[in-house]
Amino acid sequence: MAKQGCKVHAFDPSINQLTHKEDNNLYFYNLGLAGKNSFKTDTKDINHPTWRLLTLSGIMQTLKIEKEKIAVLKIDIEGMEWESLRTMLSEGTLQYVKQLVLEIHIGAGDLDSVNNELLREHYSDLKWLESQGFNVFNTRKNPVSHKVYLGSKYLTHACCFELSWVNTRFNDWWGIT
Repeated sequence: MAKQGCKVHAFDPSINQLTHKEDNNLYFYNLGLAGKNSFKTDTKDINHPTWRLLTLSGIMQTLKIEKEKIAVLKIDIEGMEWESLRTMLSEGTLQYVKQLVLEIHIGAGDLDSVNNELLREHYSDLKWLESQGFNVFNTRKNPVSHKVYLGSKYLTHACCFELSWVNTRFNDWWGIT
């Protein structure tokens, strides 16, 4: 996307890279997306044990792009997507996002049992996203996904799905730069 002229901001605190400009339109940040601004300590990662995590609004403030439009926001944060999504929805930061691509997780291990209450909460989160004008235009099972047990009669053949939405309320003429 950067080679096509789009400004790309990439974030990953887990790969032991310093914040830097990769190319003309490609910027990398040693930050992670989360549902609240915090620091996460990972004692297994001896090279980079502390991660700085920010909400989308926190990231936008840090980069001084609070009111810039985001053509595509792709999120793959290994289970932290639900809390992050709820924060973005409640803070209203998704109004600046034209397309959202989100990897969702509904289980953590082989044939894990998933709590029905948690499934209902996730469903409510997705309905909340829909109520803010986001319509799904693509879904697919993550190709490296595994089976998840959803109760006595239900077994899904995937724990992870990639969902893509378009914001039908997004207007390019808003005057947002």
